[in-house]
This record gives sequence, structure tokens and C-alpha cells, in this order.
Amino acid sequence: MKKERYEIGNPKIYVGNLIVGERYIEPQGKTLIENKWTGDSCELEFKIRGGWLSTNSDNIHAIEGHIRNSQGIEKYKIMGKYSGEIKALNLETG
Repeated sequence: MKKERYEIGNPKIYVGNLIVGERYIEPQGKTLIENKWTGDSCELEFKIRGGWLSTNSDNIHAIEGHIRNSQGIEKYKIMGKYSGEIKALNLETG
């Protein structure tokens, strides 16, 4: 059985619409996920949605990240929405 142990950093947590509108809580900014057994890591960014006057909803729940092996070589790109579909692109094979 292969053992793996992950350490996940805490992203910033944002609370929106405290005064007006429907309140929401969401992660924002970058966090690091590390596999302590293999040395592989993922730097994951939780995108910031637009300001309170913004009509652009593309960044709502959006994430983007890069997975690197223990030598620091980028192997995959991750993109999508944590409330929906997340895709991983193999950078070696496309």
C-alpha cells in the first residue's frame, strides 16, 4: 500500500456583503498543498471575484494552480471552479 501525507495551507477567507446584499464566504488568494512523502506540490490560487459593483462572474469560485514534482518541474496546470468542474492539463502531453 502506497502511503501519502498531505499538508495543506489555509487560504484567506473572505466574507462578502456584510452590510448590503446576501452574505457569502469564500476562500481567496494562494495556498500550498504538499505531498510530504513524494515532495510533489501544488500552488493553488482561489481567484477573487469582482468588486461589489462588478457584473463579471467569471471569477466566482474560480481556481488556478500548478502541480510540480519534487524537483520543482511543472507537470500539470489545474483550472476550473471548486463548486463545479476542475480540469488538469498534462503539460508534457497536452
